[in-house]
Amino acid sequence: MFYVLLLVCIISRVLTSVYYPEDIDSLRFALSISEGYDVSKFQPHFPGYPVFCFIVYLVYILTGSIAVSFSFIGGLSTFFIIYFTYKIIDVDIISTESLFIFLLLFFNPMIWTLGTRYMPDLMGLSVAVASVYYIIYSQDNILKYLGYVLAGILLGVRLSYFPIILVPILIIFFKSSSKLKVCLYFMLGVLLWLFPFIYTQGLTDIVSVASKHSIGHMNEYGGTIITDSNILLRAKLLLHTVWSDGLGGYWHDRSLVTVLISLSVILSLISIVKNFHIIIDSKFKIIILCLLFYLVWIFLFQNIIYKSRHVLPVVYIVLLMIFLAFKFDKKTIHFLLLVGLISTTLNVISAHKNGTSIWNLAKYLEKDSVEVIISNPLVNYYLKTNRVEADYISVDSLKSAFSIDFKPNKQVKVIGDYSSLFNSNELDL
Repeated sequence: MFYVLLLVCIISRVLTSVYYPEDIDSLRFALSISEGYDVSKFQPHFPGYPVFCFIVYLVYILTGSIAVSFSFIGGLSTFFIIYFTYKIIDVDIISTESLFIFLLLFFNPMIWTLGTRYMPDLMGLSVAVASVYYIIYSQDNILKYLGYVLAGILLGVRLSYFPIILVPILIIFFKSSSKLKVCLYFMLGVLLWLFPFIYTQGLTDIVSVASKHSIGHMNEYGGTIITDSNILLRAKLLLHTVWSDGLGGYWHDRSLVTVLISLSVILSLISIVKNFHIIIDSKFKIIILCLLFYLVWIFLFQNIIYKSRHVLPVVYIVLLMIFLAFKFDKKTIHFLLLVGLISTTLNVISAHKNGTSIWNLAKYLEKDSVEVIISNPLVNYYLKTNRVEADYISVDSLKSAFSIDFKPNKQVKVIGDYSSLFNSNELDL
């Protein structure tokens, strides 16, 4: 049965592959596979995600397709998320409960779209879920140690997801009578990818890129509370990304079908609260602590304003709670949830294949006679890498220059709202 689920997960994701980089981050990962892995060139950006990139590259050698390679890993990751979820919730594979949780995870819009995206998020979640299962739920000490090895590997797959498993790691560590073994197995997981990473990239380059990226992430472009300190805006967008992007819930201008999802999610969460001590056992309480700790982490130090993928672990744990509510008191609304979810996700996947705004912009500019493009460095990088031929000028250079000399009759396009800059009397174009 598990082999059938594996094939279904992989085939569904491969068939819905996207054959374009959806944003700058996706572009960097695609280049790391097709043109060479090099963190000094931001292929991909730091922390490099060496485990993820290595596994995708192995698939790329066989398929020759960037899109199929990432989707294959996405399908594989989806399967392992479902597989270890079955183990965590302990259900019979042939049962109504197993079918419900399968459909809930398989047709989740965020899980599906991230499963075809050129990013490591879904693989990161699968490793995190496996690690949590082995550390918290396994009765075998060897398998518990495997959980620590996976925790170390997670740092080479998706570093920013590590806080989601930090709570169980520390709880079991302090309870363990073999603390040295725990540390050694965790370090084994780290060293499995760290030595090859240092060998291929060079320690000096890694330290230099790590320093620049860490400072930039925290103080410049990372969307942390330091650079985007509006608490209410951060709270609103965190709620929006979890509710709308992650769970498929209703939001302004969304289809009324999403109301079915919303009602079921709300009723499930109410049931969880009312029957908390009946539904939630001691082990799942640790998972809820994981959720609370991770929420604090992303609220303060991740770009939840512009990048919804950071909430994926939150969405996953909420889905687990929805299942527990379903298991406790099966109601018709839970089956209506699946109807709304399948409809919404298929619609999202269809739109997903039509291209993001920046990709469609690149296709439009390819056919245009534009000669000069003025935008921020990231947009310029995306367009240039996608072979949009033009002279590129960064708005950063315009801010520091009083005069930019253009030849007459040049076709110039400005991408982004920089009207205040161009209306300035100090700038003479």
